[in-house]
Amino acid sequence: MNMKRDALIVGINNYPSLGDKPNNPAKHLKQSADDAEAIAQILEKYGEFEVQRLPKVNQNGKLRVDSNYNRNSLVFQNQLEEAITELFYPKGGQIPETALLFFAGHGLRRKSGNGTEGYLATSDSSPRKDKWGVSLHWLRQLLQDSPVRQQIIWLDCCHSGELFNFAETDLAEYEKGRDRCFIAASRDFQVAYDGQGEGKHGVLTSALLQGLNPTQKADKWVTNSTLVDFIKKVLKNAPQHPVCNNSGGEITLTGSEPITSSICPYKGLAFFDFNDEDPKYFYGREALTKQLIDKVSQNNFLAVLGASASGKSSVVRAGLLHQLKLGEMLPGSDKWKICRPFAPGEHPLQTLKQEINVLSTSVKPGQKIVLVVDQFEEVFTLCRSEEERQQFFKYLFSTLERLKNRICLVLVMRADFQGKFSEHEYSGLATKIDQNLVRVMPMTEDELKQAIIEPGKKVGLEIDRELVNQMIADVSGSPGDLPLMQYTLTELWEKRTLGRLTINEYTRLGGVKEALKKRANQIYESLSSEEQLIAKQIFLELTHLGEGTEDTRRQVFQEYLFIQRRSPELVEKVLQRLAKEKLVVTGEQEFEGKRLAVVNIAHEALIRNWDLLGKWLKENREALLRKQDIEEAAKDWRENRNRGGEAYLLQGTRLAAAEDYLQRYAETFPLTGLAQEFVQRSIKHRQRNRRNLVVTISAVFLGLSGLTGWALIEGADAQIRADSASSESLFASDRKLESLVASLRAAKRLKNPLGAIGAKTDTRIQAVTALRQAVYGVRERNRVEGHSQRVVDVQFSPDGQTIASASTDGTVKLWSKEGNLLISLLEDKKQLSGYMHGISFNPDGSIIAVSLGGNKIALITRKGKLLRIIDRHSDIALAGMGITPVSFSPDGQIIASGGHDEEIWVQTLDGRLIAVLTGHKSSINKVTFSPDGKILASGSWDNTIKLWDKDGKLLKTFQHSYPKNKRESYMNSDEVRIFQGVLDIVFSPDGKMLASASEDGTIKIWQLNGKLISTISGHNNKIRSISFSPDSQMIASASSDNTIKVWKKNGELVSILTGHTGAVNKVKFSPDGQMIISASNDGTIRYWSLSSNSIFTLGADNAKINSVSFSPNGKIIASASTDGTVKLWNRNGALLNTLVGHDDSVNKVIFSPDNQIIASASADHTVKLWNSQGRLLNTLIGQFQQGINDVKFSPDGNMIASTDFLGINIWKSTGEHLSNIIKKTDGPVFSVSFSPDSQAIASHHKGYVRAVPTDEKVEIQRLDGTLITSITGHSVNFSSDGQMIVSASQDGVVRLWQRDGRLLSNLSGHSKNVTDVSFTPNSQMIASASKDRTVKLWSRNGNLIETLEHPDSVNNLSFSPDGKTLATVVNNGTVLLWNLDLDNLLARGCDWARNYLENSKNVSGEDRNICKGVKPFKSQK
Repeated sequence: MNMKRDALIVGINNYPSLGDKPNNPAKHLKQSADDAEAIAQILEKYGEFEVQRLPKVNQNGKLRVDSNYNRNSLVFQNQLEEAITELFYPKGGQIPETALLFFAGHGLRRKSGNGTEGYLATSDSSPRKDKWGVSLHWLRQLLQDSPVRQQIIWLDCCHSGELFNFAETDLAEYEKGRDRCFIAASRDFQVAYDGQGEGKHGVLTSALLQGLNPTQKADKWVTNSTLVDFIKKVLKNAPQHPVCNNSGGEITLTGSEPITSSICPYKGLAFFDFNDEDPKYFYGREALTKQLIDKVSQNNFLAVLGASASGKSSVVRAGLLHQLKLGEMLPGSDKWKICRPFAPGEHPLQTLKQEINVLSTSVKPGQKIVLVVDQFEEVFTLCRSEEERQQFFKYLFSTLERLKNRICLVLVMRADFQGKFSEHEYSGLATKIDQNLVRVMPMTEDELKQAIIEPGKKVGLEIDRELVNQMIADVSGSPGDLPLMQYTLTELWEKRTLGRLTINEYTRLGGVKEALKKRANQIYESLSSEEQLIAKQIFLELTHLGEGTEDTRRQVFQEYLFIQRRSPELVEKVLQRLAKEKLVVTGEQEFEGKRLAVVNIAHEALIRNWDLLGKWLKENREALLRKQDIEEAAKDWRENRNRGGEAYLLQGTRLAAAEDYLQRYAETFPLTGLAQEFVQRSIKHRQRNRRNLVVTISAVFLGLSGLTGWALIEGADAQIRADSASSESLFASDRKLESLVASLRAAKRLKNPLGAIGAKTDTRIQAVTALRQAVYGVRERNRVEGHSQRVVDVQFSPDGQTIASASTDGTVKLWSKEGNLLISLLEDKKQLSGYMHGISFNPDGSIIAVSLGGNKIALITRKGKLLRIIDRHSDIALAGMGITPVSFSPDGQIIASGGHDEEIWVQTLDGRLIAVLTGHKSSINKVTFSPDGKILASGSWDNTIKLWDKDGKLLKTFQHSYPKNKRESYMNSDEVRIFQGVLDIVFSPDGKMLASASEDGTIKIWQLNGKLISTISGHNNKIRSISFSPDSQMIASASSDNTIKVWKKNGELVSILTGHTGAVNKVKFSPDGQMIISASNDGTIRYWSLSSNSIFTLGADNAKINSVSFSPNGKIIASASTDGTVKLWNRNGALLNTLVGHDDSVNKVIFSPDNQIIASASADHTVKLWNSQGRLLNTLIGQFQQGINDVKFSPDGNMIASTDFLGINIWKSTGEHLSNIIKKTDGPVFSVSFSPDSQAIASHHKGYVRAVPTDEKVEIQRLDGTLITSITGHSVNFSSDGQMIVSASQDGVVRLWQRDGRLLSNLSGHSKNVTDVSFTPNSQMIASASKDRTVKLWSRNGNLIETLEHPDSVNNLSFSPDGKTLATVVNNGTVLLWNLDLDNLLARGCDWARNYLENSKNVSGEDRNICKGVKPFKSQK
């Protein structure tokens, strides 16, 4: 529908009391009523305005402005004020999008105080009686408060220029997003003239009538901009000087191209369907449709794959099926039986059988069938039964095989699910899809243009060329944005003016990326607080959380949404509102013989693009995943309760985890009624099974027995698992500080008596892994959350002990560096605060300057005493929007500030003006003094930086960048600057450089003479703030992309700090350079450490390390290097000794079990034995005289085995040669390993030429060479009990074997050659190294625990004897030491999080005490 447009047209001829003489009181006008009527008619004819006339008269059944001189034509002051108020501030009805006031009549002016005030004279106006009419000051205030977005005021009266003698009051007014068109007939001191002669209109009205006539315009449209230009042109030499002002965006006033249909030609979030109506408006996919037709004509199977939201369903339904129905592109297809597309749902087999049954009764003999299965990925996302999935595929393809060429099966599916078919042999489906595949690719620019323009043409819609270009630019290359484009076009249709879609409205909506998000936010915010909670739970319930894939929508029964403790009527009300606004869709589905109401999210684009929903999912992911698991298990139980349903009940840790969920999350995210029944049945089942079981748990620890003790033990294990899973989920969601807290909670539970007794091995491993990940991955040190709205600025005091923050909540808060709130400033002076623009400390930190709205600066002491308010006056209309953060001169005696009036004011602390610096062409965003105080720098929206000397002389102007985007082609220069302005500037502390940050997403570093040193880019959005480190070597940047980045001054990226959920407004280095603070739209202030808990690194010199080994006591690490040396290190990474003696690269190094001997194997054909102090004891030369690849001590310490090109040499540990095992192969022996009992030896060999995975073989032999068995692999390790062997393979698979060679399991996950494997000393965990740059940790039963990312391929690994450290050898020549020590990690984690735990208001009471009793890491020995 067109947006509501209201106009109040006032034309007063009748002025009986305005004369200046008592005997001649009348001062009537002749033309005002006719002027008003002419304006009314043109607005009705071409502007679609609903016009109210005042005064009005009915002439021959038509309302007209009353031009008579009788009582009915009188308009009194209160009458006009009421009409204007109802226009701009309607009390009961719908608020119009556009409101227009036209007034023709007398205008009055009188002195008021030191100025003047203007009035719209009414029929009862009489200056002699001090009755002046409607005050323009009153009108201005009404417009300020009005909710109407487009405000139009045209005044054809004397002194009407008085309307412009005011300025916007603050930035909040400016940010309301209003568009205004104000036109006054004359300046405030001038009169306005009537037209000359009978029937002539007034000077301004005559110009308005000409300017508003769209038939005289080439493009048939009149906007506020074209109207003002026209009036200025035609009245250039008029006796009066009209005053015109347009602000905000474009307003369409009149047009002559009527729209031909009320049907919206765009689909919003819905797909174009297969029906009679939708294909009429489906454009842009003609080529793809023809490709699909060609495929269908040749084969009976077609798979259509594309990215989520790429338009797959639409092109199949409104393209392929529609064209088949027409029979024009494929002759004869109009006689085919084209079935309605269906989706598999939770029970695909049942759904398919229903479709086939319907089909069998409606198909004519010999008729060809087209069967479309849409959203085919639901087979994996919604169907939980692998058995049913297999049966579905079997039935589907047996139908295809049975009907052969009589059927054409079309599958429509998201491309990211294609790999699922390769995981199992689903009736050859993977191969069939690959052979009959059409991919839906992103639309070209021409196709996008058709999709935007052609549907509009069908209904007579006019679309701005600039809008088309911008939408194409915003969508090109983003196939998932097509629903957002359709949604935005639908929103534009709803907000169309006179059948026209404009770039101005598109910009206001936020473009393709923001329109849906803004609309969803508006709908959510319009709900009551209780309704908002219900809406939140509805959307979370309707989202299926992906694990390894994107989150998707899911259809649920409406009854599941009736939440406990919520009124069903209120839930129903919220659902209906969301459905009305098309955020959810409702329908019915048959279940167990009944038709039940179902609900679904309108489109997955809402899940991907609505930030608020994303925030909810991120914050509650762990709880929601657990809820999802329980409810899906409940559905399995329901469907199988009649055939062994007890087997589907929860047991053991799964039941304990469900009970833990009920305890922790049931209030926030209640389970469905079915799931609650399921858990209760599971609990009763457990009680029955244990009725006669008495379990006594260590009375020393617990004093508990029976079921209570058992439940507590199981509960402890479940809680640790839940906390670890929560930590992992939070870490993946970029909430790393919360992840650390959750992992500390798990670790603390693990050390408690219940956890020590009850935690299973996998649980312990998971807890340590989660803690290690959090400790080494966190960068956020602390967080304060005391502001109620977004935080716009944050600053360190010069001594670094205090932090000040400013927020749009109207307060300034001071915090200790630990995060304690010290004081809130201006809370009792909110009339002074309003919108905060920034804060600054003076050089000694005793005074804080706060930049306020209304051009005010507040100077406050650190104790909160208000010293003074400095008022910076300006005559510029936008000046009231506020000023930049204040900059103090280095001596603290002068302050400088910039503003939206394009001026820089330099003042003393008492407010005395020293100088006003002008030269910028747009608002000034930042001013700052150089460290020596000799230069003042300013950065502006005009995209320039200017340097001024202390006397105000302009020294230099730098141009940050020039517009390069597509907006330049159709936006004026002022609008281009909006996207390119300089947002921040800062001098380096050494005074040698200046850095500038821009809306274009770049940082530029300059010499003070204007020479550009470097340009830094890498953010995905505008850069709002930058800060130099105290040593001038690094720069930090804060961006609207929610990230902070730290760079070297040459542009090299040092680190990325993530975690903020809103734009980052400010970033600042601490005075000591050890920390960064940031302020964000998410309402938080975050502390970031520049140094993190880093992983120890050994080596990194010119010599590459080939392998490492721990000494048996764990105190020393030996490394073998390509430079022919062996190096000995302590556990802290300090080099202790270098063993020199080999003539070539050292391939392997190993300690003897008694810690007394070190053996090294080298490419120089020798094995050397050294004592623990590094003295050479012996050199062993093998029989085969070839390079030595590996060397090992037997576990009993009596033997040494070494490998070379032809075999294995076995020696006594003293160096005496015992025997050799000759390999009858064409390749070298690469590795060797003793069994734990020292009675068997495993070795790997392969050929040089035939080096493929099938050539890999590890032989396990007795010491005399007798073969025991052989297994696949090239590197092996025995478990500590000798019963299991783990092997590494070139195919990327880690294999677990029985000692007799029987394969136990394959551990798949690496994408490249696995280079080394090892059990932990207790054999509970396995580590594997790979050329894919990762090390993977696995539980003994084969579950992947963690993946450790590396900078290069990993060649070798080794566990310390206590299993608390893992050393990995990286191909870049370094060794990384990974910490797996629970106590060490707990201490490190507590050191890191202690301030956050003690001071954050969002930390629970339980978590606040997590680190109680944990010694600081530095004090641990």
